[in-house]
Amino acid sequence: MNSKDYITKSTKNSEVKSLINEALLILDQLGIPLKNQTTRRLERLGMAFLAVTNIKNSQDWKNIKTTSQNHSFLVESDPELQAIHKIKWNEILDQLET
Repeated sequence: MNSKDYITKSTKNSEVKSLINEALLILDQLGIPLKNQTTRRLERLGMAFLAVTNIKNSQDWKNIKTTSQNHSFLVESDPELQAIHKIKWNEILDQLET
């Protein structure tokens, strides 16, 4: 899936590094700004995305739609979770803009 190495200086093993790069490719294509970020910050961003989407290996990408639908259902059905979700996303966006 991935053809770009966003974390060239990473010391992660090749399998983990490849999975993180796959996540970063998707985030990049979604317009998340990745330039001028440290390797460690990119690793953390990629790993957070993998955790939220429940991706544990490259084959799991095919299940992303189901995971996303389940997450959306949970957020939509719980007003408290909606508020937390909105706050957290705004924090993430604020951090990416700095």
